[in-house]
Amino acid sequence: MTQTASLNCSHSSQASRSKRRKRLLVSAGRASDKERLLPAIRKILDLDVDLYATPGTFRFLNAHDVASVEIHKINDAHERTS
Repeated sequence: MTQTASLNCSHSSQASRSKRRKRLLVSAGRASDKERLLPAIRKILDLDVDLYATPGTFRFLNAHDVASVEIHKINDAHERTS
């Protein structure tokens, strides 16, 4: 009986994980790469995905009316709040 309860908890945990909202990080170097990725990014957003982007990609997406959250790499020189 304990083993069955354990299996049910495990299955329930897997089910809740699969229902979590997906997140995608985009960091494309050259402008041509960003242009090439834009149609695919728009399609991915139709899947209800949270989009994160590094600063240059964030600015590009913003200029093309694509909502994203700007994030910074650990070694980026930007003002940190702590």
